Amino acid sequence: PPLRAGDYHIDAIAKSVRGVENWATLPLSVRSNRKVASIGLKKDWGEIGDVISGTAEIQGDIQSPDKLLLEVFDKDGRVLVRKDYKPTTGKPVEFDFEIEHWMPMLLWVEVTLVDTDGEVSSQYTPLRVTKRNQNQFNFVMWNAPSGDLAPYGLQSMAEKGVTALLQGGQPPLMLSESNIPFVPYASSFRASSHTTTAMLDENGVLKRGCINDEEAMNQFVRETVERHLPSRQHGTLFYSLGDENAVRGSCLSDHCLHAYRDYLKEQYGDIAALNKEWESDYTSFDEIALLTEGELPAADAPEWFKTYFAYRTEKNMTDNEGTGEAQVKMGDINDEMRALQNENFARWYDRAAFQNANYLKWCNRFVKAFREIDPHSLTGFEGTDSFTIRKLTTRSRQGGDLDAFVREMEFFGPYEGPANEVVRSIQPKGYYAGNWIGYSMLANQLLEGYWAVVLNGMNTVQWWRWDNLQGYHGFIAPSFDAWPAVKELLEDTQVVRDGLGDLLMECEIQDDGIAMYYSLPSTYIAHFDGNDTYGLYKRDHKIWYEAIHDVGMQF
Repeated sequence: PPLRAGDYHIDAIAKSVRGVENWATLPLSVRSNRKVASIGLKKDWGEIGDVISGTAEIQGDIQSPDKLLLEVFDKDGRVLVRKDYKPTTGKPVEFDFEIEHWMPMLLWVEVTLVDTDGEVSSQYTPLRVTKRNQNQFNFVMWNAPSGDLAPYGLQSMAEKGVTALLQGGQPPLMLSESNIPFVPYASSFRASSHTTTAMLDENGVLKRGCINDEEAMNQFVRETVERHLPSRQHGTLFYSLGDENAVRGSCLSDHCLHAYRDYLKEQYGDIAALNKEWESDYTSFDEIALLTEGELPAADAPEWFKTYFAYRTEKNMTDNEGTGEAQVKMGDINDEMRALQNENFARWYDRAAFQNANYLKWCNRFVKAFREIDPHSLTGFEGTDSFTIRKLTTRSRQGGDLDAFVREMEFFGPYEGPANEVVRSIQPKGYYAGNWIGYSMLANQLLEGYWAVVLNGMNTVQWWRWDNLQGYHGFIAPSFDAWPAVKELLEDTQVVRDGLGDLLMECEIQDDGIAMYYSLPSTYIAHFDGNDTYGLYKRDHKIWYEAIHDVGMQF
């Protein structure tokens, strides 16, 4: 058959009744003096409705019957756009076409020089169509497969309902091929060990830089956002600021001290109001500093504090990041441990509240910066134990200001638990929230996690991870089939992906006039001063909301 210019292989295979007996292959190069030398797009991505333009360079003398054929096709070779252009010797051919809403996320743009005998030469290049899968119920998978068979693995996930993929780095082209938007793991705010003290250096300054160092933070955010321009071009469901982040943060830098004073001034208005709460005698906010004098624990410290502080110190000193004595001392100052020892709970809590607000300040820098490069950006974080801190833990992902998370973040993904009830109660309609599942080999436990997302008014199921094998459940097997427990889950929840999930996003949550009280300060003070009235804070809340649900009522 007539062949256009290019490199080919001629294969010869000898077969008998027994099968293939032998084979041979011969390379073949077809050359032409007239050819498409190159194809270039002004940009290799576009939003729906964008007009994509490019040029094709033609080598050789053009003959009068020659034409240049533009074709845009999908991964299966289906032609979606076809246009003819008349080439002229020595001049590039300009072409354009519009991205339609029905087009897939990966297009191949090909230009072919054609004469009366057929195709002479061609060149092609990929084009990403930016899609986000926002405004729908989503199923997010952590991490993409790699290796030669990776595209088939992704296609299998897409066929089983995966609508977005989260991982670090840049989105591979095979994501576009499978029509899967990206959730870039854009940044993080945590220590590897999860302790707030381990995030400080020996001088008490955050290792990654003070949140309130404006010049350094602006540069850090700018560089982070610039690295994720390919994600924006591919199409993002969310921009994740991290998994299992520390949901509070401060340090002992001068930048942080000035920010803390400004925060207190904003909260109290005048110094007299602060002095009343703190039982102090400052004459201005500029005098305020963290407490550094006195032994910890003091000989006359309350017994409850001695017990608590001993556990806190042990946890910090045995941190797997190798937290040193200097860091631990800086951490005690940073967290106002002397105020807690003195039972000056107002002063101690104000520092904790500042740390919560400080973390959100860090997050909001990214919310603003990603919106500048992507008008449809949704920025947030996931993987937190967010209902309450625990008395004898230093894990920084626990606690945090749930109300502020929902008000100021555009996406929030707590671990399943009482935090779900708070989020669903205060989130606006259509807010993006969800839980991670996949932490079991048993179908009933996987189903419990999936339906907990749906029944708590959330719209994002997240699976960690596709390739787990033991303890935590993988999503697909090496054969690309779903594991048996996953198959059962997919069958049971198909109605959600068939439209119920999208429908529920438009519904108003109903209640029976019952309100449960959530107080961020209570999540802190419940643990101290021999305070038995709260009992086990998280457990008791869970008992109450389960009791209300069990009698068929909503709150």
